Amino acid sequence: MEDTSVREMWERFTELNPEHKDSSYDSWHFCNTKKCAHELALLVISGIKKATCSLY
Repeated sequence: MEDTSVREMWERFTELNPEHKDSSYDSWHFCNTKKCAHELALLVISGIKKATCSLY
């Protein structure tokens, strides 16, 4: 399920960069729960978390 904020951000981006309007994108978040994802996002925003990795 796509988060509304992702779609809104993509729409703003394509308004400024119309050459990408027909492109696709992937979105993902940290963790497997919304609570954990928000906690880690706050660490990124505050500058504490600076890196991540994935097997994806």
